[in-house]
Amino acid sequence: MEKWRRRPKTIILALAVIVLCTSLIVGGTFALFTDKVAVNNHLQAGTLNITLIRTAHSYKALDEKGYLATTAVAEEEKNVEDEDFENAFDLPEGALIAPQSVLSATFEIRNNDTVAFNYSVALTVKDSTGNVLEIADFTELNKQLKLELTDASGNTTSRNGDAENAANSISANGAKVVEVGGKETFTVKLTFIDNTAINNLAQGQNVYFDIVVSATQVTERTQNP
Repeated sequence: MEKWRRRPKTIILALAVIVLCTSLIVGGTFALFTDKVAVNNHLQAGTLNITLIRTAHSYKALDEKGYLATTAVAEEEKNVEDEDFENAFDLPEGALIAPQSVLSATFEIRNNDTVAFNYSVALTVKDSTGNVLEIADFTELNKQLKLELTDASGNTTSRNGDAENAANSISANGAKVVEVGGKETFTVKLTFIDNTAINNLAQGQNVYFDIVVSATQVTERTQNP
C-alpha cells in the first residue's frame, strides 16, 4: 500500500522535471540576442575589343596595257567593319597579278576598351568555298606566293608556298602588349615569286586567304617589354 502511495509523487515529480526542462529550452531559444549586417555589392567585368584600321596599302598589278604598275595609297583610315572593306589590298575589281607582283597593306590595331592584350596575326589559305586548303591541294599559284607579316619593330615571319616547310597558314605575334588607349601597327605583304619552272602553270589560277587578328588578355604589367 505504501508502495502505491509513493508512485503518484514520483510521477508528479517526473512531470515537473519535464515541464521545467521544456521551459528552459523554449525560454533559452528566445532569450538569445541576434543581429545581421548586409553589404550590397556590385561587380562588372571588363571588356576586350580590338579595332583594326588599315592605314596604308599598295599593289603592283597589271594595268590596262598589260604592264606591272605600282599603285600606293597612304594616310588612309578604313575600319575593317566598313561594308566596303572586302580586300586587305583593295585591288580594283578585275585587277590581275603576275610574277613579280607585290601587294602590301599596313594595319593599326587599337585598344579602345578596358583590357590590355597581346595579339597575333595569321594568314590562312582557303579554297573558293571558304574551307582551309590542305598543302597537298595547293595550286601552282599558291606555291608561288610568299606571304610576310612584319610587326612595328621590323620582325618578319614569312611563308613560301613551295618551301620545304610550307604551311597552309602563317602567324606572327605582336612586338608589344597593347594597353588601354594604345595602338600597334603591322604590315602584311604578298609577293608573286618569279619561278620560271611553274610560271606558265599558274596562269589564270585563283588564290583565297583570310587575315585573322586574335587578341588575348595580358594580366601582369611586367609582361609588357
